[in-house]
Amino acid sequence: MDRARELGADALQIFPSNPRGWALPVPDEQEEARLRAAVETHGYPLFLHTPYVVNFASPVRETVERSFHTASFAMGRGARVGAWGVVVHAGNAKDGTPGDAFEQAAAALRVLVEHHPGPDVLIELTAGAHGAVASRVEHAGALIAAAGGDPRLRVCLDT
Repeated sequence: MDRARELGADALQIFPSNPRGWALPVPDEQEEARLRAAVETHGYPLFLHTPYVVNFASPVRETVERSFHTASFAMGRGARVGAWGVVVHAGNAKDGTPGDAFEQAAAALRVLVEHHPGPDVLIELTAGAHGAVASRVEHAGALIAAAGGDPRLRVCLDT
């Protein structure tokens, strides 16, 4: 928090676990309590970003299951530390069917917000690579609508 203040930051984003892998740390209650206290003291909006491996649109069932588990971990940690939101990438169909991937990602996002009170879920737009589920604002809007339109589903623009 001190470094953020020195830089003149308006908000903070951190990873709740390794940004490039599936391994999840054991939650440290004291560390989380210190972070929550710092957030409350300094007043910075805090966001958590799920690891880059999360892919709700994957045609590989194991990847989708691991993605949901990893995002659930981030949601739980986000609630404990007072985060305003958890940033996720909806994913990429890879070689799967784009329509199926879209519906699968929408279903995963709907269940994520239904099962985890607390932070909002921010869908971060991804580069428009072949198979990307949400690479444009209108795609993210359609995904939110397909996921039930929960007001806790939002869009994140990476600038």
